[in-house]
Amino acid sequence: MALPEEYLQYLRDNVSELERIGDKLSGADERLDYVVTQIEKLPLADIPLLKMSIESLTRALQAAGIEVEMPGEIREIRIEQNVAALQGIILTQEAPFDGYVREVKIHWPPGAAGLVSVRVGYRTKQFLPFEGFLALDNVTPTYPFNEFVQHTENIFVEIQNADAANAHRITVMLNIREKV
Repeated sequence: MALPEEYLQYLRDNVSELERIGDKLSGADERLDYVVTQIEKLPLADIPLLKMSIESLTRALQAAGIEVEMPGEIREIRIEQNVAALQGIILTQEAPFDGYVREVKIHWPPGAAGLVSVRVGYRTKQFLPFEGFLALDNVTPTYPFNEFVQHTENIFVEIQNADAANAHRITVMLNIREKV
């Protein structure tokens, strides 16, 4: 099987002459470095590509004789709602399994103008933001977390629209990694 040109170029750029002559594990080490670099470039939301990359990394580690315990499933919860002018709503969804909220993305559309406030939590604990609400305009920021939730707990998203003239569609995406 021929190696991809991108990988061969990576080796030319990153492996010294001494390492090329070195021990048998240096080849496995360089393959692992390459795979990890490729995985680091992936956005967490691209879950199918991330899963394929993790499987590739696992095979490389096992080939090098390193035991690997795979993380559990990764699932994206998407909560989307059009909120009428001067209205508010609390939306809930049960966590799919015991795990960790690893990332939260919130999309505010153009025209929200800081008038649409959002907060996220589970059970009675708010974690985004830690207190109060977030209100932005025409952005989709990503917030990293490591917040543990149990499958019996409801995740909530509260949206308050203080715009007297317009409804706004807000989207909240949570990436949850299953606890193993």
